Amino acid sequence: MITLKNMIFFLFVLTVFSHPLGALTLKEIVSTQKERAAKKAEPSPHQKETPFVAPTSSVPKGEKSSPFSSFTQKDVEIKVQDEIQKSYGDNIAVKFVSWHLPRQKFKDVSQFIVEAIEVNEQRTKIAALVHFQIKGVLKTLKIRGRLEHMIDVPTLNRPVHYGETITKNDLSWTKVPGYKSNRFLITTPEDLIGHQPRSGFLKINVPLYQRDVERVKDIEKGSMVTVLYKTDKLELVTKARALEHGYKGDTIRILNQDTNKILQGAVIDVNTISLTPYYKQDNQ
Repeated sequence: MITLKNMIFFLFVLTVFSHPLGALTLKEIVSTQKERAAKKAEPSPHQKETPFVAPTSSVPKGEKSSPFSSFTQKDVEIKVQDEIQKSYGDNIAVKFVSWHLPRQKFKDVSQFIVEAIEVNEQRTKIAALVHFQIKGVLKTLKIRGRLEHMIDVPTLNRPVHYGETITKNDLSWTKVPGYKSNRFLITTPEDLIGHQPRSGFLKINVPLYQRDVERVKDIEKGSMVTVLYKTDKLELVTKARALEHGYKGDTIRILNQDTNKILQGAVIDVNTISLTPYYKQDNQ
C-alpha cells in the first residue's frame, strides 16, 4: 500500500537523482545534503546548545567564492579573515589552527563557500564551516582559529641606520597583536620623529621599543662647537670642545682650548652653545 509519506519521499529522491551532482550549484548541493541529513536523524532533546554565537550576518548562506582555476589554503583563510573583519572590525585577526586540504585537491576545487562563521561569547575563538566542490563532489571542513585583537603602531617604511634621523616621511602604520603591547612599545609617531637607532639599523614594518631608538643629539661629546657670549656692550664668538652629549635646552660642560678652562653653557642649536644666561646669572 502506497502512503502519502512514501509518495513524497519517492518524488524527493527522483528530483535529486534526476540531476547529476556536477550540474548542481554548490549552494544546491549543500542544501540537498542538509535535507538528507535532516531526514535521517532528528535532533536529540538532551543536546546541549553550542557555545558559539549565531553565524555572522555578513556571511550569507551559499555565498560563492569568485571562480578561479585553483585555490590555495591561504585563499580560504583570507576569505574567512575578511568576513570576520566585516563584522568585528579591522583590528581583529585570525590565528588559524592547523588544517589541511591536499594541494592536489585544491587544484580541482571549482568553487568554495564560507557558509557560517561562529564566534564564542568571549570573542576569542572562531569556527568556520567551509564547503568545497571538488569534481562535482562536496567536501565540508570546519576550520577553527583564535581571534587576536590588533593595535596600530608606527613603524618604518625604509631601513634606518645609526646616524640617520627619522622623519615623518619614514613612518607607516602596522598592526600587531595586543598582547605584545607594554609600556615600552612605541605607539605614537612623536616617539620616533627626531630620533635615530641606538646602534646598527632598524628594519621595515617591525614594532619598535624605547630601547631601540634615542633622540638625535644636537651636540656630540668631543665635537667642536660654536660658543656665543653676549652682553649689552659685548658679543663674542669662539670655538670650544664639548665634554658631554647634549640636546637643545640642556646644560653641558665645554673646554676652552685657548685657556684650558672648563665652562658650562646652554645648548641653543645644533653645535651651538650660549654662555649668556650664565653671565647674567653671575651678575645679578
